[in-house]
Amino acid sequence: MQQPGIRRRVSSAYAAVDWDQAACQDSDLMWFPAEDGHGVRQAVRDCKAVCDDCPIRIDCLRFALIASEHGIWGGTTHKERQQHRHKLRALVGLLPVPRKAAA
Repeated sequence: MQQPGIRRRVSSAYAAVDWDQAACQDSDLMWFPAEDGHGVRQAVRDCKAVCDDCPIRIDCLRFALIASEHGIWGGTTHKERQQHRHKLRALVGLLPVPRKAAA
């Protein structure tokens, strides 16, 4: 069960996004494909292609990172978000961007 603070943060993150602007709004694609299986790779590519030009892609990704969502969000799979979590969190403003060390 989620803690109240986590629920509030997820709810706040969801409310901050203008979901009506989402490119996937009227899509019938499979946004929550299984990790493996017949046709999954193509389904993931198709979903990501919709995300490519979406005006709320970064907001969508930010929400998915906060909420630990599964499926395709912000042009990434759950597995990609897990593998690149720190870099993606910096990209969407959830972490400070690391500065390069002075030479």
